[in-house]
Amino acid sequence: MLTAIVSSKYMVKLFIIIFGFLFTEIAYSQKVLPIEAYNLINYQFDGKIDFKIDVNLVTFKNEYLNISELFDSKLEGYIGIPLIDIDSLFNEETIHDLRINIRELATVTKLDKSKLKIRRQNIMIKDKRTESEKLFPKQKTYRICPPIFARNGQLALLYIENHCGIECGGGQINIYSKSAEGDWKYVFTIPMWVS
Repeated sequence: MLTAIVSSKYMVKLFIIIFGFLFTEIAYSQKVLPIEAYNLINYQFDGKIDFKIDVNLVTFKNEYLNISELFDSKLEGYIGIPLIDIDSLFNEETIHDLRINIRELATVTKLDKSKLKIRRQNIMIKDKRTESEKLFPKQKTYRICPPIFARNGQLALLYIENHCGIECGGGQINIYSKSAEGDWKYVFTIPMWVS
């Protein structure tokens, strides 16, 4: 009887060790956003005060990488279109880098709030709003995709959605480049949808 109790204690300990090891392996196999992604997100939201950012990430759609077509179709007739050679900026190599980055970040589903330099009251961890508050929000709510990078981290795309009520919102892709000093600089926006 005593050996059965001792043996069951060892079995429980062995189970805990194996389970702990497997859980650790699964937790660490998920990709996390690099610090540069948080630098870009913090740059994007710097100075904004009346908003919420949802920590749950949106999936970046591969069709968003048809930048040349999007640039031509979505910005047709816009005033102030940037004077950029879009085809050379988003050449085949750059698009290939972006696709790889999207695949690498596919398992990232949430932002780490501790890496956001955004006021705590502006971070939405769990949407606790009623249906009425969602239809008529007091503040804009932003959802983003993980930022994706190309050209050795010198070029970045950030898809942003904002929701501000019934038939009020939009989605856009912001393009950024890194300056010689290492800071992110906004280049231009491609509007994707508006309601």
